[in-house]
Amino acid sequence: MNSKPVIKIGIVAGEKSGDRLGAKIISELKKFNDVELYGVGGPKLENEGLNSIFNFEKLHVMGLIEPLVKINELLGYRKKLIKLFCSNNIDYFIGIDSPDFNISIHKALKIKNVSKNIQVVSPSVWVWRENRVKQIKKNVESLYVILPFEKEFFEKKHNFSVNYVGHPLLDHFSNFKKNKKFFKTHSLKTKKQIVALLPGSRLQEIKKNLPLFIRLESHFKEYQFIIACAPNINLKLYLRYIENSSIKLLSGHTYDLLYYSSAAIVTSGTATLETALFN
Repeated sequence: MNSKPVIKIGIVAGEKSGDRLGAKIISELKKFNDVELYGVGGPKLENEGLNSIFNFEKLHVMGLIEPLVKINELLGYRKKLIKLFCSNNIDYFIGIDSPDFNISIHKALKIKNVSKNIQVVSPSVWVWRENRVKQIKKNVESLYVILPFEKEFFEKKHNFSVNYVGHPLLDHFSNFKKNKKFFKTHSLKTKKQIVALLPGSRLQEIKKNLPLFIRLESHFKEYQFIIACAPNINLKLYLRYIENSSIKLLSGHTYDLLYYSSAAIVTSGTATLETALFN
């Protein structure tokens, strides 16, 4: 019996959402090929066989200042990844989101003629830094976009053919089934409306935003406030902020929380979309 062809894939997923998307891609590829994975990702990609060469949270940087502060560290990670991909002579490099970090890897691999380059999730070039389109066209063979208007933007305005695949959250969202015993399970007050607090999944996001979020409780005592905890963050951090309040913590039940909330205060793009899907 013939074995499946083996393909070597370099992959970089620097966010939880990218890790989830990357794992889905690799899972599908395995139906047709044996896959050797190299690079960095989170627990879901590691479950697919990736031996991540460093913790993917090292790539969690936000804003304008933090990337500058960590520039030498980030350059070191990038150099390490490029060396890994070249030494293993990968067939494909798949960069998932993290555009500034990944585009530079696409460029280096293109110069060295190592692999075919694929970028999944476009940078928001329709909002700012549209000049990045030139680098994408030059260094990326295939771009997969997740928002419908992006295809027209690239193809009509920049004459660059892209693949529209839809947002992966929709599949995740469609499988949601509400917990009818949500209030009882989590000892919540049925007569008090809920305000969900989603301060982000990155350490710096939480440290910056959560102190502001929790001040709302003293102004809106008629509501019960609940924090949706990120699975990668130690609960002790949240407890430190809420020790003098009646705010509750909830882990692993964000969709239930959003379904039953009357309002939500949200940080970061993926969580904002998830909240919008719950109206």
